[in-house]
Amino acid sequence: MFVFLPTDGVMFFLLALLGWYARHVLKTPALRHKWRAVFEKPSAMIAATVLTAFIAIAVIDSIHYRAPLPPGPGGEVAYAPTTTSLLDTFLDKGLKVAKVERSYSAPFATKEFDKSSVISNGEFVRDYQPLKHAGKKLKPGRSVPLHIIKLTLIALIAGGVTTLAAWLVTAGVLAQRRKISFPQALSVLGNADGQFIWRPAMITGSLLWIGFGWFLTVWPDWHIFGTDAIGNDVLYEALKSIRTAVVIGTLATFATLPFAVTLGIAAGYFKGWVDDVIQYIYTTLSSIPSVLLIAASVLMVTVFMDKHPELWQTGLERADLRLFLLALIIGVTGWATLARLLRAETMKISALDFVTAARAMGVPHWRIMLRHV
Repeated sequence: MFVFLPTDGVMFFLLALLGWYARHVLKTPALRHKWRAVFEKPSAMIAATVLTAFIAIAVIDSIHYRAPLPPGPGGEVAYAPTTTSLLDTFLDKGLKVAKVERSYSAPFATKEFDKSSVISNGEFVRDYQPLKHAGKKLKPGRSVPLHIIKLTLIALIAGGVTTLAAWLVTAGVLAQRRKISFPQALSVLGNADGQFIWRPAMITGSLLWIGFGWFLTVWPDWHIFGTDAIGNDVLYEALKSIRTAVVIGTLATFATLPFAVTLGIAAGYFKGWVDDVIQYIYTTLSSIPSVLLIAASVLMVTVFMDKHPELWQTGLERADLRLFLLALIIGVTGWATLARLLRAETMKISALDFVTAARAMGVPHWRIMLRHV
């Protein structure tokens, strides 16, 4: 049973917005020319490739569902009490990454980070206990570094072969499209002279793919970054945090822009008492520490959710709503700085000749602000 969380809507809205804007750019020659000039810079292409990988992970982690349970005596269908994402299923059941431990452990460790007391031969012994889910494929007497080096070589060979195949296919497509020979296409791909603007993206993607292959090879049997205080795999938590970062950054920006743009432009355009009122609002808001505003708002939301637990079926749904409202609160309480900058810019632009001419011709204020400013 698919579960649609509030932050899932943010992710899919972001995807739809990016798709619409990409289509708009392709249809507009001026915008297409400007974006091509941007992506001709290797740094921009590399950043776009990394950001695309992050968004892809966030989208996969935004597809949630509740798995069906075995049918009951009457044949009724029931679902698991926990909500799972597609990324969780891939990591837990597909990749079978190392599971939760008792507490801290170092990267690539076979034993816990601190000592614990256990009963051995009828006596209490305090020692470093072996991890339950790490290093199980390590043969007795074999060193951990040699085992990791072996897995790394396997991953590099597999990743290198698939990457080479992708580059050769790209060279074949390039030779066909540009009507050149295959060796010439390979030369174009190999030269950093800007003839093939996708070259930085392909290099970055190749490195990401080889790194992904290494994780696929090593991660199932090792805690690559170790575990935290409650035994969770740190790399697993880092991947899960990508979606949280994208949601908070996107939603907080969406919540900030309407207040900042509308009030900032209105203050700089109308001046007078409108400017005084808006300045008073954002000066008062800025004088209160944002941490206090966010904490108070989150506390009110938490109290409401505790009093109405029947509105949410699983713990993840409640936690997701908290994240959604937290991002909104950050946006609503953080618009003052941007509004101040827009006010100053609007005061400068509204004094220029083309705005004065628009006023003299009787253009409405809202149209001047929306179109000219």
